[in-house]
Amino acid sequence: MDAGVYYNRGNVKCKLEDYDAGVKDYDKAIELNPMNELAYGSRGKARIELKDYDSAIEDFTKAIELNPEDVLAYEYRGLAKRELKDYHGAIEDFTKAIELNPEDASAYFWSWWGKI
Repeated sequence: MDAGVYYNRGNVKCKLEDYDAGVKDYDKAIELNPMNELAYGSRGKARIELKDYDSAIEDFTKAIELNPEDVLAYEYRGLAKRELKDYHGAIEDFTKAIELNPEDASAYFWSWWGKI
């Protein structure tokens, strides 16, 4: 099967709130295409839902390595860091997201409140 099929199926499973199954499909998509930044980001979001913040941070870090302009990866990584009480790291990520897209209000908001 194609990596895109697993990625899309992972998206559907996560939409249905079956995050464990979604992570497994993202794992397979990444195995088939290790340069798929979207699969890392999506797996990271699923891992946040599973409260696996350390693994989520690893996924967002990889997504950022593949695309240093990925604003959402910085925002979500900041949220995961905030959940682990790494407030300085979270602020750094939210600040970077704001630098990349100063008109995206969510980075301002999430830097002090709530979850995406």
